[in-house]
Amino acid sequence: MKHLTHFTLLTASLVSMSFVACNPTPGATATATLQLAPSDATFTTSTGWSVTLTEAVLVPEALYIYAPAGDMTASLTQALWPVALAHGGHDPFGSRNVRLEWLGPESLDLLGDSPDEIGFMDGTVGATTDVTLSFAPLTGEQANPSGASHGHHAWVRGTATKMGETIAFAGGLDFASGGTEGIIETIMVSPSIARTGTQTLMVNTAAWLDLCQFDRLPGTGSDERVITPLNQVGIGFALGLRNAASYSLRYETLEMNP
Repeated sequence: MKHLTHFTLLTASLVSMSFVACNPTPGATATATLQLAPSDATFTTSTGWSVTLTEAVLVPEALYIYAPAGDMTASLTQALWPVALAHGGHDPFGSRNVRLEWLGPESLDLLGDSPDEIGFMDGTVGATTDVTLSFAPLTGEQANPSGASHGHHAWVRGTATKMGETIAFAGGLDFASGGTEGIIETIMVSPSIARTGTQTLMVNTAAWLDLCQFDRLPGTGSDERVITPLNQVGIGFALGLRNAASYSLRYETLEMNP
């Protein structure tokens, strides 16, 4: 998992100390722990398939929580206390003001038994609107076909049962690079950010596969059938994967916050 540099931790700590004695105003430095909530491994789709996942992995490159349009508090503090916002308070997609950001990439195992810490987010106190997950071309271990995501941005493996027929399946999908092809936009988030807290990312794996008709995967018998971008399950998977409703963030402030 990713960790802040010693410089960033020291800077955030010093700035946070300066706000202990008074209520933090919009633009004050904020930090948050980013964690991943376990996703459902078993569910029933709207078309009647009972699905059991044994693997589900997502590999985002970054997560941006935005401030409202015209809210300059997300960038003002960066000029006073630069706290590792790689884009100076602005994201690369439309130059929107960023309230908090996390930078990866990271292979996220969605089927853990308990919340898993991903890393830390830096930014500022204030109002928020929505979230974007971004994806970049995979390199190194994350591009390895033998790795956790089998070289894909999103990967699933499991079985689906309907009317006595059980189908084993596996496959991965990738985001194209550049522009809006490599992002998921307008994800729900808490309306405001305090000085310190925890952001929990939730991924709805049932929504990923809800439109899939697994009996339309090529193959017969008990052999594992392969999801590709061009078969029906791959198309359904892609629609669910890119749907902002498949994701949400829950924010909890720490007790020390005023």
